[in-house]
Amino acid sequence: MKTPNHLTKGLLIAALCFTSSSVFAKSPAECPSQNFNTFIKVFANNQSIQQAFSHIPLKSTYRDGRIEGNPFKTEYLGANEVQYPVMLSEYQNRQWTLPTTINRKARYNYTVRVTADNSTTTLQFKKNKSCWFLTSIYNPAL
Repeated sequence: MKTPNHLTKGLLIAALCFTSSSVFAKSPAECPSQNFNTFIKVFANNQSIQQAFSHIPLKSTYRDGRIEGNPFKTEYLGANEVQYPVMLSEYQNRQWTLPTTINRKARYNYTVRVTADNSTTTLQFKKNKSCWFLTSIYNPAL
């Protein structure tokens, strides 16, 4: 059975796109910006940038209601355990008017705090080699 010409071309283009995206996914992403304020805007609005610039294993500290005394638990998440997006896009933050603050802790160390539902999630970023990387997430909410 012959396949219609337009279908064959469509399958070929789909196969090329899949192959190309696989190759690009394996190559390191280019740093969006050396300036942290510019970097964080790109990071917040692009899930693939979040994946490329999250330090793995990613330190995640959160409240575990099953633990008495010190209810906080810290885990180090592998690439397949991190749930992206790790932060809402700039548009979503504006839509829900979530207060977001950026604090410089040291020359190459920033924290980003996003408050929602009376809980503040803190994301820690450090400059490693030639770009910024998310190194930890602290979420005290249950």
